[in-house]
Amino acid sequence: MSALPLSFRMATPDDAAALGDFMTRNFVAAYSHTASPENIAAAVAGNYGESAQRRQLAASHHLALVAESGRELAAHALLSLAGPPSTGTVPVPTIEVARFYVDARFHGQGVAQVTMAEVKRIARERGAASLWLSVAQSATQAIRFYEKEGFRISGELIYMLGEEAKDDWLMVFELGESR
Repeated sequence: MSALPLSFRMATPDDAAALGDFMTRNFVAAYSHTASPENIAAAVAGNYGESAQRRQLAASHHLALVAESGRELAAHALLSLAGPPSTGTVPVPTIEVARFYVDARFHGQGVAQVTMAEVKRIARERGAASLWLSVAQSATQAIRFYEKEGFRISGELIYMLGEEAKDDWLMVFELGESR
């Protein structure tokens, strides 16, 4: 899969600054063209920057997985154990893939596939029947990746990017599947 040697670990509060930088940089690169600068800044402050990472790392219902190549942060997946979305059919117990980002420097090197395999392993280990995520309907590359990984569109969700409502797909992966 990945030609890069990757190591995985759960993030700690000491990772908040690095994760904040990683998430801000990658979120802005992926979505800055989809909303006003004010709404992008609000999303970063609320969900992606250092203070948001501190809150997420402190939440008992979150697992923050990091993939490293040497000393570089290559990928991050935030898993939420809070339960299923209010819409769509999701086999329970379920785990939400609340964040899944690969740093742009590592695109095309198999990092996403290896990181998703680790996410699936963790979910199975925790007894989940499924994984679910929300992805922008306009994010065709991400949707193709998730479909290749066995996720299927199961419904629609609204994501608030600052004060702008965005249409997302609810995608589900049943962990009984072999991928």
